This record gives sequence, C-alpha cells and structure tokens, in this order.
Amino acid sequence: MVLNYFIYTYLYNNGDTFKTKKKLNCILNSIRCENLGIGKEAVKMMVVGINNNKEVQEMLKNWNKIAAYDLEGEEGIFHVIFNTDGTAEFKEGAIEKVSFTFKCSSKLWAEISSGEKDGQKEFFAKNLKIEGDVMSTMKLTLIGKKLLE
Repeated sequence: MVLNYFIYTYLYNNGDTFKTKKKLNCILNSIRCENLGIGKEAVKMMVVGINNNKEVQEMLKNWNKIAAYDLEGEEGIFHVIFNTDGTAEFKEGAIEKVSFTFKCSSKLWAEISSGEKDGQKEFFAKNLKIEGDVMSTMKLTLIGKKLLE
C-alpha cells in the first residue's frame, strides 16, 4: 500500500494529468502485483486525475454528486465527493446520503478504471451493480474516458 500511495502522491505533486492510457495501465499493473486494494487505489487515482485536469474539472462543475464504492476485497465502503468547483475528494467510510453506489469486485473496478473492461457491458452482464441514480453514472463514464486519453 505504501507503494500505491507513493505512486499517486508522486503524480499529484508532479502535475501529471493522466493523459495517456498506457501510463494509467502501467500504474494499475504495478498495483496488481501487490494484489491489495486495487479497486480503491484506482478510485484514488481517478480523484488525483480529476484534481489535476482543468478540462475535466470544467466538465464536473456544479455536478455535486457523491459516489459510494462497495467493492468486494476492500475493507469497508469508501466514497468520492464531487464538489461544485469540479474537484473531487476521496473519503473513507460510509456516508448516509449518496447519489449512487457501485458494487462489484475490486479487481473488476480496476479493470473498468483502466479501460480494459467496459463498465456498461459489465453492468448489463450484472457483474457491476449500481444502486441509486444510474443516469448520473454516465457522466463518470465520460470522465473516465477523458482521463484515459
């Protein structure tokens, strides 16, 4: 986990904006080698990517949603708060009022985050479950694609 923290802290401090899919896949492959918390780490990296990409922040301005993640293989629920200024915050623990909750395995979430698997296909195959405002999750699909460009 220390290595994972170092990776996204390094990228954050060096202003990396996750412009290439290859770079993100390389990071996720490093995390997979540890086989610990890969889904949570993918979410943390998404938050770092959002907070370092002005174009993505512009897309998220005034969206004001809270996404919860209930991933098998992770300890506890965690969530991301999407602020009205377009930035995002990662928070540990459950929160009472969320916009939507993603439920799947940690590994599947990492594969969706890296672009290896398609979230919509996994949703329709019932491998990814979404509780709450399903339509709002479509915005995250666009954001994920933008971060992988």
